[in-house]
Amino acid sequence: MREAILTQAVFTGARFFGVNLSGLDLRNFELMGADLSWSNLSKTRLAGVNLESGFHDRSDFRQANLEEINLQSCKLFYADFSGAILRRAKLRKAQLLNAKLCRAALPSADLSDASLAESDLSGADLKGASLRGANLMNARFKGTDLREADLTNATLIGSDFGNADLRGADLSGAQLGERGKIISLGDLDTRLNPTQFKGARFDEKTLLPFDRKESKLRGMVLVERKNR
Repeated sequence: MREAILTQAVFTGARFFGVNLSGLDLRNFELMGADLSWSNLSKTRLAGVNLESGFHDRSDFRQANLEEINLQSCKLFYADFSGAILRRAKLRKAQLLNAKLCRAALPSADLSDASLAESDLSGADLKGASLRGANLMNARFKGTDLREADLTNATLIGSDFGNADLRGADLSGAQLGERGKIISLGDLDTRLNPTQFKGARFDEKTLLPFDRKESKLRGMVLVERKNR
């Protein structure tokens, strides 16, 4: 990793298409509306940086420090955030279609109204995160920590929550795929399977869009509070 530290600078609306910025310290930079598509930002330090409304398709953010970064309304198709730190990150209305967020740390992140269709969040930490109203069609949450997360009114058709931790999570008003039914969208190359919850854990504080009987049919596991 290159050990580079750059002083504060303003690059609002700048174009950095396909550049290698891996390992750089870019904290305190102003990059609102910048284009970092196809760029290598792995292990880069971007904590607190403003990239709002930017274009970062297929960029590599693996293992980057993105704590409290502002990525609101950004276009991030196929971006890779695997292993990145996104604690308290602002991702409201971000477009993260087919993005990779495997094992990413996103506690208390704001992903409300974001589009994460076909994205992979397996093994990610989303404790206390907001996914309110998000489009999560065909997204993968296998083994994901969603304790106390807000998924109210989210679109979960085709999503897979296998072995996820949903204790204390709020899924009120979420749209689910009908159990046992597969939906095809005509000419679109998308296959929407029923929402999967097999092995997902929940507790008495979890607010599900169906009753306890349905949770059992979907293979969910009720974690009962131990008596003291």
